[in-house]
This record gives sequence, C-alpha cells and structure tokens, in this order.
Amino acid sequence: MADYLNAVCSVCGKKYHICSGCSAAKTFTSWRKIACSANCYKIFSALSSYTNGYAKEEETAKLLRTFDLTESEHFSEPVKRSIDRLLQTPFSK
Repeated sequence: MADYLNAVCSVCGKKYHICSGCSAAKTFTSWRKIACSANCYKIFSALSSYTNGYAKEEETAKLLRTFDLTESEHFSEPVKRSIDRLLQTPFSK
C-alpha cells in the first residue's frame, strides 16, 4: 500500500503515501497531510509562521539555516523564492 502515492508535498512537490489514519484525522492535522518528511514540514512551518505574522524575518532566516536545504532545487517556486529572500537578509548569516 505504501506504493500508492496519494499526496504531494507542499514544499518539494514530491509525491508520497499518506495512510488513511493520517488523512482522516479530524481533531488535528497530521504533518503527513502537508509534507513528505519531517524536514519539509519544519520548512513549511517556519515559512507559514513568518507569512502569517507569527515570526519575525530575522528569526525565520536563522531557523531556516538550521534545516537541511540541500534539496532546495526541488522545492516549489514560491518556497524557493521565500527561502532565497530570507537567507539573503544581512542578519541571517
């Protein structure tokens, strides 16, 4: 059943399998509904917090530097643009 790719990662666009338990959860949103991996979910969460005004630009840039961004060429265009812009800020180094 894990060969059935029924979800698409919000960060990298990779197709992956999500089980019926995760996809049917009503009381919480499983990270598996959003991302293919814990790393992609961390990136999604950081960018979402910044976009929604819960985190500052400097804080988000520093946090992004702690994540594995080696596969960023596969990230969706909006995610790539956001990461590139945040990491080019002078305080994020």
